[in-house]
Amino acid sequence: MDDNQVNQIKMLLKEISAVSDKYDSIYRKTGGYFNIFDIANISSDEITICRVIHELLNPKGSHFQGDAYLRLFIDILKLKVTDFEFYDEEYNTVSVRREECIPENRNRRIDLVIETDESYIPIEVKIYAGDQNEQCKDYCEKAKSTKKRATMFYLTLDGSPPTPESIGDLNADDKKLIKPISFRDEILIWLGKCLQHHETIKIAPIREILFQLIAVIRRLTNQMEVGQIMEISNILSESKINMKAAIDIEKCLIEAKKTMINKVFKAISEKIEKEPFFYQSERHNENKYDYDNEDNRYNPVNNYYAQRKSTYPGISYKCKQLDNAGIELWFRVEIEDKLFGGFCRSSKGEEPLLERAALDKVLSALSDTFKITPNSRWVHWEYLPDKNSAPDFKEYNEQYSDLFDPEKFDDFINKSMDKIREMTKNIKIK
Repeated sequence: MDDNQVNQIKMLLKEISAVSDKYDSIYRKTGGYFNIFDIANISSDEITICRVIHELLNPKGSHFQGDAYLRLFIDILKLKVTDFEFYDEEYNTVSVRREECIPENRNRRIDLVIETDESYIPIEVKIYAGDQNEQCKDYCEKAKSTKKRATMFYLTLDGSPPTPESIGDLNADDKKLIKPISFRDEILIWLGKCLQHHETIKIAPIREILFQLIAVIRRLTNQMEVGQIMEISNILSESKINMKAAIDIEKCLIEAKKTMINKVFKAISEKIEKEPFFYQSERHNENKYDYDNEDNRYNPVNNYYAQRKSTYPGISYKCKQLDNAGIELWFRVEIEDKLFGGFCRSSKGEEPLLERAALDKVLSALSDTFKITPNSRWVHWEYLPDKNSAPDFKEYNEQYSDLFDPEKFDDFINKSMDKIREMTKNIKIK
């Protein structure tokens, strides 16, 4: 890339930055950043999002709009799936439920169920959580067992299908019952129609919640406001030079994101290795989940943005080994969507086999300081530097953008190290 190309990219970025600054100013003045989902830190919580969707779909919901929002949702599903049938008279017997338990199938819980005398429609919601083994298979079998007309909808951010592990050994006909839909398309369209509903316009609380939920989903699916999209699109389209520069940026963007992940872990590891923590500064050098895994095929940073779910890049350090226990306690810093750190019973992804007495010794050493989770590989973990300040490497929150400011990056690393010191200073395993 020559100097002229670099200058063209810089000029383009300057123009786009001006548009972003303009909309940032608008959001600040109009309360666009005041979002209850963000304030309560539930903007990517599947359970919370499901509860809101359920409340809107439920004809008996607290919105008191009857089946108006459900009808809009069903109409969109009919447009999405040509063989999906739902008749007008079915609204007379419709029931909308959440977290429906299937005790005969490993106590599975279906996120949402729409049921009538004629139809059984399970909806599985996935934001960042991965599929469980044979999960969709169990839901399909439950739907078929009702002897009703069955369609299962698999709702993800981008409309991705379920994994082969989730589908299991379903036959070809049963696989056809599973219909992928997305927050990016179907849910945003539906919420927009709910917002436009003639009664909704008159009811401020419902209207404002819909506005805020739409904003959250736009961010989850990496979408901007329509006006902002159009302005940036016009800038890109106004000349060959701008479009070529934009294509060059696109080619380099993922690499820039991966570079930042590596930069964060490198900065933290350099700090850790200089600190007299209670644990030994000993890296695990065989962990495929470590950010600097030299096998490029499986390197979790290289593959982080190529997969829907996280590849869990991180870095592990060994704590003092328990006396004669034959087990190790590890401190690990890791990225799912946000950065976090904590104590593990294993540096690798598999569950270690621990004697009960040895496990009790680990837990007793930590329980005086932390709320522990004894049945997990993670004994205790916390966001770095805290829940509200952790950068999100999937959603690209403001804290993530701050990492590209050198001063703010250093401040973030220092605060993260302060949290790590706080977590480790009172731990004495003997």
